[in-house]
Amino acid sequence: MLKTGLSMKMAGEKVGLPESTVDNLLLSHPEIRAARRRLKKTRHTEQLNQLRDKALSLIQNNPDMTRKSLTDSFPEVFIWLRNHDKKWLYKHLPKALTPSQAQSHRYKHQHDLWKKRQRKAIKGLRRLVLCMMTSPPENQRLSISYILQALKVRNPQTHIRKTMPAFWRQLTRFAETHEDFQLRKLHALYKAEPTLFSIYSARRLLKIASSFPPVSGAVLEQAQALQKRDFNYQRPVEQQWLLLRDTRIHSVQKRYSQLYRSCSEAKSVGSILSVSGSLALSERSSIKVI
Repeated sequence: MLKTGLSMKMAGEKVGLPESTVDNLLLSHPEIRAARRRLKKTRHTEQLNQLRDKALSLIQNNPDMTRKSLTDSFPEVFIWLRNHDKKWLYKHLPKALTPSQAQSHRYKHQHDLWKKRQRKAIKGLRRLVLCMMTSPPENQRLSISYILQALKVRNPQTHIRKTMPAFWRQLTRFAETHEDFQLRKLHALYKAEPTLFSIYSARRLLKIASSFPPVSGAVLEQAQALQKRDFNYQRPVEQQWLLLRDTRIHSVQKRYSQLYRSCSEAKSVGSILSVSGSLALSERSSIKVI
């Protein structure tokens, strides 16, 4: 058994002797020890040549892989050669990356990873927008932290702003301010019980809608406008779809006060156009008479 190159421990286990006893037997038979050494050396050279050829073929077949990636992908080849034939291995491996190249390589890998996460987060945001546009939560503001919790994005906001800028821009456009949240609750009250707006004052209505004190004067103005029934509240659906496609820096979401002002401006422009149209008709009729 010892002549076949079997280790002393394995040979002792088969016979039932400890390793130290097998070693003492080999001391009394130096020719067996010399034969074992020659056999071990030939086996080592054979394994060395096989792994060298395998390493060269792997390096040629994967020219874009770095030293670390080759070692991580084929540890049984490159780690053995590093332990037993280090000089030959480092001579035939690809050139080592400089510190700046290694940093850029790691950054590229992380950049691709965050790109995939950003696409996944934007898809989730689109689904959430469709859900929230039809049935938003009653007593919950659609804040940035609430949306991130609903999307199960657990990274800090400062980290998201740096690593996923497109997702952050769309997120900030959809998120509600405190003013938007108060106006939404005010409209929900108007939709549920419109008769209250002809009875109570604007401040009392805000208290009933849990929107008191108002965060801005625009909220109080909208309550007064609702008393006159001169305000058509709606969350701009087309603006929400714009925010999911546009990636510019400026805010796409219109404020509710802007909607009211645009409606009033449109009415005034319509009256001006009707007056100018009547004047034009009168001029035409006078020309015909002449």
